[in-house]
Amino acid sequence: MFNFSILNVISFLGRQISAIIAAWPLFVLAALLISPIGPHLRWSYTKSAYSYHQCTYLGSRGFIDPDLTPDCPIVVILDSRNWRRG
Repeated sequence: MFNFSILNVISFLGRQISAIIAAWPLFVLAALLISPIGPHLRWSYTKSAYSYHQCTYLGSRGFIDPDLTPDCPIVVILDSRNWRRG
């Protein structure tokens, strides 16, 4: 009834794989939104007289205040489950 040749099957699989590869930015965006571990951007920080920094970072789950003494990098990979909300 159906006349599937091996070339038709390979062609079909190739088109499906190329469609998945073309959508890779959507997969990366979904992974960043779902995962609690990801990049966080420094939103603000204050420096005390004792060289202690209070940093606030913005990530996919909102603002968090980690204890990253003695410095506050601009971009850092954090697990937002381990820190208090800002």
